[in-house]
Amino acid sequence: MSAIQHYLYCPRRFGLVFLEREWEDNRFTAEGTALHRRVDQPTREFRDGVLVVRGLSLRSTTLNLIGRSDVVEFHTWNRGEDKSNFIQLDGLDGWWRPAPVEYKRGGSRNGPWYKAQLCAQALCLEEMLGVEIQQGFIYLGKTKKKHDVLFDGELRALTKHTVNQIDECLVKKRTPAPTTIVSRCRRCSLKSICLPEVLRKRTSLSTYLSTSLISLPEDSDK
Repeated sequence: MSAIQHYLYCPRRFGLVFLEREWEDNRFTAEGTALHRRVDQPTREFRDGVLVVRGLSLRSTTLNLIGRSDVVEFHTWNRGEDKSNFIQLDGLDGWWRPAPVEYKRGGSRNGPWYKAQLCAQALCLEEMLGVEIQQGFIYLGKTKKKHDVLFDGELRALTKHTVNQIDECLVKKRTPAPTTIVSRCRRCSLKSICLPEVLRKRTSLSTYLSTSLISLPEDSDK
């Protein structure tokens, strides 16, 4: 599932990690790894009437996805609520509404890459459990707050489109060009490996030469 986050943040970052098997930690990624390590161990417990399942294996044969959730919460049905988004669980009484939770170290949850990664988990759960999941959560380690994410049509379309782009990239086995949003490169742990400035200059020079050659006048014998 993390491939979706990497690709939307920067296609080249995805290629370096998943095609070239490159990785380098910085402070931000190290803190994120430590946060995930605390929730990746498969466990289940009840908290305030909510069943909290950690490290649940996820899959979707339709989208060709496999992965593991940070947390999936199962909320109990209350009288008056629509039961269509609830399921029954083996060994437990009542009805339960699943909602995936993704843990992030930072203080911002607005990046579409985070929401798409979470939406992919919801799509897997929908296929596995046979129920529509309308909402999930992003938990931010920096603020220790949990924020709602609605799985609307736009987010679902973005997630599926990104999965298709990733599949094409894996088939071609070619690392894409870096993002055009330069500000994203500053905090990227792979900047020293990627060398985005060098690549952009090389692309700019190649474009210039191609354009110049096309515009040159043809020689004519007189």
